[in-house]
Formats: sequence, structure tokens, C-alpha cells
Amino acid sequence: MNIEQASQNIFDSLKRILLYANAGKYNHVMQVEDIEQIKNSINKIVEYEESFNNAILEEEKIEIYNKIKKYKNFSIRDFMEYKIERI
Repeated sequence: MNIEQASQNIFDSLKRILLYANAGKYNHVMQVEDIEQIKNSINKIVEYEESFNNAILEEEKIEIYNKIKKYKNFSIRDFMEYKIERI
């Protein structure tokens, strides 16, 4: 899998978590303030997508990928367990 495809998978996965959070799926499990903080963190990570898509040089794409790759295996369960670090 190349960097572009791997990065897109990470962004798509985080967007899916964000969709669930915005839909209120976790309101019964977590406090609203915690959900908002985590949603803000995910939004900041997803903002890298625009930079990635606008990057011309492969080195720029690699740099952005290196910033987001730690979120590669994050799932909805990680979101519920507060594993997404706040930025």
C-alpha cells in the first residue's frame, strides 16, 4: 500500500469515528465535554488531509503521513476508551 492510499484510509477511519461522535452515539457513555474535546482533536488531525492533497513533493506527503500514522489502527473502541490524544 502506498502512502497516499494509507493516508486516505487513516483519514476515512477518523471521519467515520467523527460521524459517530457527531450523531451522539456516545452521549450515554461519556460526558459531553469529553466528546467535544475528542471531536476537536479528530478535526485537527483531519485538517491535515487538505495539506496532504495539496502537497506536491513526495517528501511533503511523507512528512504528513508520519504525523498521522499513529492513528492508523484507531477504532471507535479507542474513541470510547479516550485513547485519542488531545492535540
